[in-house]
Amino acid sequence: MIGAIAGSAIPLALAMRHEWQYGVLALAALWLLAARRGVVRALLGAGVLGAVAGLVGWPLT
Repeated sequence: MIGAIAGSAIPLALAMRHEWQYGVLALAALWLLAARRGVVRALLGAGVLGAVAGLVGWPLT
């Protein structure tokens, strides 16, 4: 299980192109590891933050 998560998370993290994406990643990591909260809410939260970033004009691609 951990190998599958690392196998997909590492290439995705290396593909990030914009600085704000690192902030979303850091918040998700804190949510999952420090606060010990759920994965689904972390994904939903990251999606909301990405949508807000698009709405305010930050680059998405």
